[in-house]
Amino acid sequence: MDDLALLIYKRVNVLERIDVSNNKITYAGANFVFRALLNDHVVKRISMGMNELNGGVIEDLELCIRKNKYLEYLGFFECKLSDSVAVTIGNALTDNKRLKVLVLGSNFISDNGALAIGKALIANTALNDLDLSGNQITDRGLEGVVEGILKNRTLEGLNLSENKLGDIGGQRLLHSIVQNPHIKRLKIAMNCISKRYITEMETAIKKNIIRAENQTRSMIMSQFTNLKNALIKSDEVKKETENVKKQKNNLKKQILEDIQVLNNAHENKEKHLDLLKEEMEELFAYEKKLDKDIMKVEEDIKVVLRGMYRRLGRRKRGR
Repeated sequence: MDDLALLIYKRVNVLERIDVSNNKITYAGANFVFRALLNDHVVKRISMGMNELNGGVIEDLELCIRKNKYLEYLGFFECKLSDSVAVTIGNALTDNKRLKVLVLGSNFISDNGALAIGKALIANTALNDLDLSGNQITDRGLEGVVEGILKNRTLEGLNLSENKLGDIGGQRLLHSIVQNPHIKRLKIAMNCISKRYITEMETAIKKNIIRAENQTRSMIMSQFTNLKNALIKSDEVKKETENVKKQKNNLKKQILEDIQVLNNAHENKEKHLDLLKEEMEELFAYEKKLDKDIMKVEEDIKVVLRGMYRRLGRRKRGR
């Protein structure tokens, strides 16, 4: 049914989820799907379970996982995948920043594949759930997964059921769960791990869950307190804003009153200046009139003096 994969290749730009489980798709068909996703299409989920993807190389798988910015779920349940594909996926996970769920259950993955996945967990900062159940992983391969768990801070769920794990791996896995409080879901059934370690793992998981719930509760309370303080601060700011507005209005009123006073003073000044101007004009007119009157008096005096001189002259001649 690789024709179905080819159709998906042509129509992938309109899909958000691709589920081609149990459709007899081969590695060649898978290549069509992952080649299409190299162009950053918005596909978020791919389920390819129960197909026969062995016998060849899925060429574009690593590049797709490494660079695709949308893919969140990738399922290869019961696809007869070998270590080579697991190594490819592990190499890609080192740089992936989006994939949250990886299902590799019921395949032919052994220790080399598990070591590659574990190494990827050290650098990966996105994966939440990892399913490695139903494979051929021994304590040697689990050691790599444990090293990844000890350094990873996003992985919360791990399924290692139906592998070939013993007490050595169980003890190391228990240690990693105790050291990493982010692990909250673990499936470990149908291995060769003693009941003692399984019980201790279950206890550690419960403690991690309780710790996470307490942290969540504490975070919520902290956020509530911050919100409450923010509301109080908001009320204070509101009151302060109202006070500022009131002061601003009072200041505006005072400024308007001062402007009115200045306008009135200016009007009075203009009136006073007009009055002074009128008085000055009257004074200049009076001065002009006074000068004329003085000139007339002076002329009259001259006329009187001339008459007196004439009379005096006559008297002297009469003698």
